[in-house]
This record gives sequence, structure tokens and C-alpha cells, in this order.
Amino acid sequence: MKHLVALLAVLGAAPLTAQTPCVAPAGSPEAQTMGTKSVAIAFTPTRGPARMPAGRVELGLGVLTVPEVSDYENTPVTCFSGQTLANTNALVVAAQPRIRVGLGSGFAAEAGWVPPIPVSGIQANILGLGADWSSSPLGGVLVANFSLNAAFGSVHGSFTCDEADVQDPANYCYQGTPSDDSFMPAVYGADLTLGASFSRGTLRPYVGGGYTRLMPRFQVNYTNALGIVDDSKVESNLNAAAIFGGLTWDLARRWSVTGQFFSLVTYGSSVSLTGRFAVGKLGS
Repeated sequence: MKHLVALLAVLGAAPLTAQTPCVAPAGSPEAQTMGTKSVAIAFTPTRGPARMPAGRVELGLGVLTVPEVSDYENTPVTCFSGQTLANTNALVVAAQPRIRVGLGSGFAAEAGWVPPIPVSGIQANILGLGADWSSSPLGGVLVANFSLNAAFGSVHGSFTCDEADVQDPANYCYQGTPSDDSFMPAVYGADLTLGASFSRGTLRPYVGGGYTRLMPRFQVNYTNALGIVDDSKVESNLNAAAIFGGLTWDLARRWSVTGQFFSLVTYGSSVSLTGRFAVGKLGS
């Protein structure tokens, strides 16, 4: 989750006094930055529509790309202005473990968790939850799926002022203490997917779209050279249309792989590759 250092851009030249949260409106560089970095957090299905029998469990691990923050997004103007902080696109890929359970009658539930294990000074604790329903094959080929999903949690790290910043005389963080900031993403979605089933269900292309609600929050925790604490807050409430498509290929009775393109319109896109291994009941 180190890619969340992108939120440094939200806090360039932050004032060193406590304050109420600054609300970044949609379209502002601050909101765009948080929206862009929320794309990779969205807990999308990453699976071609197909009914899972009750008792079937799929263990999955995906690798997905992290969209980059543009130069425009990298320059805050609404909540703060002045120095733009760099290193916002350090991470280009991320991992996403999952578990999916068939509940019967076309229903399934899914969960994913990024545990709070420090990596390169960053500690994330992100939970993803999803629930969906798949129809029986329509005309023997088409399958529809409706899903609800959510992802939320926290990420801690020196996003505002890192070791290099506090040693740089040209940086406003100079001679302070590396910050211990918190990013609290929240992404909620409702999606409709239409898929097809070929080669006895082993190839399942699909396309879909939906509505996504983004409610990211950021909390600064930085102490400057004079011992003054900066606890500035930035928040935004955003709406986005989601569009996606992909292909699931069942490699064997228990193994499958899915390639997917996912985009939150106006905020960014991500591609993913997810492998799954099934345990328990295999029949439809």
C-alpha cells in the first residue's frame, strides 16, 4: 500500500495549526488525488458471472496496477497551496488476497484483507467486502450478476514529511520530525455485470458498469522544528461511474484466472490479474 504516499500532494505547505477538516470539492486537485488513489482500493468482483453452489470456497490472489497521479493533481490549490511534494507514483502494482464463498441460489459473499504489517514504513489495514447474485444462464449462454461492495480502513505512514523532507533546507518540513499521517479510504459500489459462457463454461467474457461512492479522509500528524503539531485534515465526498470488463478462464476443475480492466470515470483506471483455487463442492 505504499502507493498511498500520493496523498502527500494533498498537504503541500500545510499550515501548522489545528483546524476543522478542509472539504475538497470534486474537480479540485486534492479530490482528484484521493479519488485516483482510491481506484486500486475498490473491491470489485474480478470474476466472470457464474453461479457458485453452496459450500464452494474460492481462495484468490490478484495483482493490479495503481493509476498514476498527474502533474495537475500533484499541485494542491483548494485546501493548501505552495510547495508540491513528489514521490506520488512510487508504487505501480499492488496485491489483493481474497476469499469467496458460495451461498446457494446464485448468491455469494466475498472478503479481502490487507493486514497491518509494516512494509517500508507503511502500515495498512484495509478490509474489502462484497455480496452478489448471479442468474441462471439465459438462453444457455448469457449470465447476469448484481453486486454490492465496500472497502475501508486506514493506512499510516510518513506521507507529509519523510526522512528526506526533514533534511532538506528548501522543504517546509526541514528540521521537523517525520510525520505519522493517516489515510482513511472508503469506497462503496453497486455494479451490474453481463457475461457469456463458452466452451462448457470454461471461458466467461464479461462487461459491466455501476455507481461508486468515494469518501476518503486524510489526517496529518507532523511536528515541526518548534514543536508545533500540524494536525490538518482533508476530506472529500465523491461520486463516480464505474465501467469494467474482463475474461475468466477455468484452467482446471479447481483453478481459474481472470484478467480485468476497471475504471472510475474521471479518476483513473486499473488492470488486474486474479488467480483463484476452489475447495469444497464443485458442481453447479
